Formats: sequence, structure tokens, C-alpha cells
Amino acid sequence: MKELKSCVPGFKWPAIPDPNGALMLALQYQFEQSEKLSSGELRALQFKQAESLLYIAKRSVPLYKERIPKLGSALTQNIWDEIPVLTRAELVDAKDLIINKKPLQGHDQLHKITTSGSTGMPITAYGTPMTRLFWDAFTLRDHLWQKRDLKGKLVSIRPEQCEPGKPIEAKNWGSGTAVAFETGPAALMNSRTDIAEQLVWLQRQKPDYLLSLPSILNELGVVSIKILSSLI
Repeated sequence: MKELKSCVPGFKWPAIPDPNGALMLALQYQFEQSEKLSSGELRALQFKQAESLLYIAKRSVPLYKERIPKLGSALTQNIWDEIPVLTRAELVDAKDLIINKKPLQGHDQLHKITTSGSTGMPITAYGTPMTRLFWDAFTLRDHLWQKRDLKGKLVSIRPEQCEPGKPIEAKNWGSGTAVAFETGPAALMNSRTDIAEQLVWLQRQKPDYLLSLPSILNELGVVSIKILSSLI
């Protein structure tokens, strides 16, 4: 059983979460309920949310003023299909035209999100406190789905974690998980660090779980085999 984090000393069960933990648990409850919906019920809720999004985009995002058709009635599949898909090239050319000029409460603190350009065309988008919240919520949902032991050690080797060659030790699995549950420690390394250095560091960490890219895992495996072969 996962150990919920309680903000009141002495209360272990039922735990008393703080407001942020309660919010995260409330989202998990709603996600769990959505798993029981029929495809039609789920689609209706998706269109209801998308309709709200389209109204805001057409009103406040310059790039979408002409791209989104006039919504005189409830959003349907036919109306949704009329909206052209935004290509990567169009997103790059749009620049600030993609930014909401009249952001709603909770969406008014922007932070940049950039890609590495591994496909040949790096892009820049923008996140808000709400996108951060749902990123954390979906991360926790994945942990719960996979029934991971949150008290174990989590190691992550990814490009956005920290500076190359400067790994970080953390006391927990990150805000999205630790806000609601007691977790074990974590360690982070940038995947652009020399692969041999990654392997030595990983051996020292002895993780229960490893999060990384397939290409990095393949390189680590190749280097390990080479080292073992040299010892035979």
C-alpha cells in the first residue's frame, strides 16, 4: 500500500493531505473515474473541454483567429475535423503569434518549453502553472498504474535534467508525487554526459527504477558488454 503524506503530525491513516496534496489526489480520483466511462461518454467530455479551449484560442491567440471556424453551436466531430493541423514548420514561423494575449487565471505565468531539435527542427512552446500541474498529475498516474514501489530509488537520465557532468541527488521523486505520497530518494543525470561516466555513476546509484531514453539505454548496454568482454 502506498503511504500517503499527512500534514498533521500523528495522523497516518487516514492521512490529512495539505491543499496541494489534496488537489493532486482529487485529480487522480477523477482520472480513475474516467477509466470506467464508455467511449461515447469520454468523447462527450473531451469535446466539452475542447470547445472551451477553441473559444479561448479564437478570441485571444492571434494564430488561431482565422484557423478556427466560427462556433455557433456545440462542438462536433465535423467541426473539429475542419480545423487544420498545426505543422512543426508553422509553429516555428508563428513565434509570438501562438501566445494567448488575454490569458485566464492560472495560465498567466509563462515558461518556455524547447525541444532538442533531434528531428532537425527545434521548436519553442510555452507552459503555464496548469500545464505543470497536469504534467505532474500524469506522472503520478503512471507511477500508480505501474504499481511502482514509491519508497524505492528512482534514477533518471534525460537531456533536460541538469547540466552535463553535474548529476543531482534529490530527496524524493519530484513535486508531483512527493506532494501526496512518501517516496524514496531520486538521482538525476543529463544524458549528454559521456556514456562511460553515465555507466559508472549508474552503478554507484543502484536504482530500483531507471527512467531514460531508448537510445541511452542501448548505449549503456553496448558499453557494458564491451567492458565485460575485455574482462574475459
